[in-house]
Amino acid sequence: MKISFISFKHLSDEQHKEVLALRNADEVRKQMKTDKLISFTHHKTWLESLSKKHKYYAIFSDEKLIGSANYFPKELDTYEWGFYFREQTSPLLKSLCVFLVMQRVFRLDAQRLISEVKTSNQNAYRFNKSLGFVDIGEENGYKKLELTRQQWQTSPLHKLAKKLKAFEFSFS
Repeated sequence: MKISFISFKHLSDEQHKEVLALRNADEVRKQMKTDKLISFTHHKTWLESLSKKHKYYAIFSDEKLIGSANYFPKELDTYEWGFYFREQTSPLLKSLCVFLVMQRVFRLDAQRLISEVKTSNQNAYRFNKSLGFVDIGEENGYKKLELTRQQWQTSPLHKLAKKLKAFEFSFS
């Protein structure tokens, strides 16, 4: 199995259209902060406006789009992140992708990782909690969770994530 994280900046128009179709799918869109349908033109305009610090990736498994990941600095040592996946993506594959991105973020200067989850999205909330995230507040219909670098490094999941070298993966 080969997992590739391809920067939105390196995607072809066809790949962008595929990512956008996934993002606009009802099951994904209704969990987003902006839950309106997004046009291809609007998507391209948004992409051009991104700062270099905002990292957005399409996630491919054996060259098939399975989801998207993003992370960006929120404050000096704090990053925020987000994901969405095709409904049929296996929980194991989703977890693997999340671990890989988590490792990448904590290898940066991040001391804290923030996740904001719609209060109605109990699956995402439970998943974050299973990773070790703790509640730090709720605002405007979103639960805010945090995981510190120290919590991650002492977590049993971190030890498991270190063993992921058996999988072939790349960020570009």
